[in-house]
Amino acid sequence: MGNANGTYSVGYCYDNGIGVEKDDHNAFIYYQKSAEIGHFEGTFMTGFCYRNGKGIKRDIQKANYWFKKYYEFIIDNEIINDDNDVKKMLDNNKYQLSWIPYKNLKSIEEVGNGGFAKIIKQDLNQK
Repeated sequence: MGNANGTYSVGYCYDNGIGVEKDDHNAFIYYQKSAEIGHFEGTFMTGFCYRNGKGIKRDIQKANYWFKKYYEFIIDNEIINDDNDVKKMLDNNKYQLSWIPYKNLKSIEEVGNGGFAKIIKQDLNQK
């Protein structure tokens, strides 16, 4: 399996029960395979699964590893520049976007799922 988009899509189908029975473990397997061959959304979802124990035993260290890879991929490939609104904010220095370490987040939960998106809610521990 060498097609990152196809591999990610299989994971997405298992995750959402599209054309197959919903299966969190198989979703995780395909997300991780896609991440290993360079799919940035697969990288995020692998971290998400590890962080939430979805389809795999919860492992915060592995979650942080995959989230860091995701963040590095976005920065290295300048994906953030594809969003004109975000680019304007950065260019105008109105807001500063930074990586928020997982340890600074609390009460992370998936609050919605459907169509092509998941909605995730978390609170930030202010220091």
